[in-house]
Amino acid sequence: MGSNFASLGGPGVLEPSVESTKPDEVPTPRQVVLCLRASRYTFFGATGGQTEGYCVRIIQNNTSSRPAWLLTISSKIVESGYLSSEASQKVVQGGWLQLRMKAYKARISAFVEGEKVAEIVDVSYPLGQVGLGCGYHKCQFDNLEVRPAKGKPVTGFPNLGR
Repeated sequence: MGSNFASLGGPGVLEPSVESTKPDEVPTPRQVVLCLRASRYTFFGATGGQTEGYCVRIIQNNTSSRPAWLLTISSKIVESGYLSSEASQKVVQGGWLQLRMKAYKARISAFVEGEKVAEIVDVSYPLGQVGLGCGYHKCQFDNLEVRPAKGKPVTGFPNLGR
């Protein structure tokens, strides 16, 4: 899956949220992406332009009657599921959908429409940037908010036992 991608912020960005509209009608798959702790992005190419970091993706295939969400670490899908009926209707009808990710220490959480859809514990990417992505189509993003998570700021690399 190729996508256009923009990275925002710098090291230590921990809690981004954004609202996004449904992608325009184009060949599948359509996708909208919100990433955090992104360390590197490969633009298009043979690797499919996968971001190194944690991303929540909203995708819709022509063969799927219901849009889905994916939580990825780099290109690996670690959690997935279908959107709720209400969120699916918003996507199908071209409405706005709120996406949010939160990172606190090794705990990474993904939210769609205010509902936590996934939570994992992983230490692969202790810091990075925030990124927005879109498939080969036009997407709109609004109300981007990036703020530090509650708690003490990170002052260096944590001891990850490596």
